[in-house]
Formats: sequence, C-alpha cells, structure tokens
Amino acid sequence: MSKLINIIQDRYSVIPNEVFTDRRLDYRSRGVLGTLLSLPNGWDFSILGLAELVNPDVEEKGEGKYAIRICLQKLEKLGYLQRIQSKNDNGKYAGYDYKINIPPLNHNI
Repeated sequence: MSKLINIIQDRYSVIPNEVFTDRRLDYRSRGVLGTLLSLPNGWDFSILGLAELVNPDVEEKGEGKYAIRICLQKLEKLGYLQRIQSKNDNGKYAGYDYKINIPPLNHNI
C-alpha cells in the first residue's frame, strides 16, 4: 500500500513561498501540492483518494484521476514529489511511497 511521506506537516500547513513563486508550476499543480502538504505523514496514498479530496464532486466539475495524475507527474518532474518503491515484509514490490520535497530536488534547474 502506498503512503505519503510528509515531514513538514503538523496541525497546520506550512507552504513555503517558493511554491507560489515557482513559475514552472501551474495553478492546478500548486493546488495539488498544497493539498499534499495538508495531509498527515503516512496517509494512505491513492490518486483516486487525492482526486476525491481535491474535488469531491468530480462528475460536475470535470476533475478526476487523470487531472491529478498529470499534476503528480509534473510535480515529480520538477522535483517536488519523489516516488520511492516500497517493499512488503517479504521483500516483494508493494507499490510506491510519495515523498514531498521542498525545496524541490532539482530546484536549480
């Protein structure tokens, strides 16, 4: 099962200003990143679960898993999100954990 690794989350969300000033991020990706920062460390990560958090009325507003997947790919490409392959107790593949990186890993690009 995939987990979210959020080391800066507490009872409130801390969003560094660089998230808002990074011109490589579009508004949708900023919103998804902000939502990820609000989630507790260890949250059971799924694209569907994230899509429901971002927009519970998916049918009416046209958002969904596809839009969230695109945002996650963009955040990963820019270094804000890192997918880490996880293994179960038997050492077998068990999905990915998602780690938030602020500043982004490749922030000098």
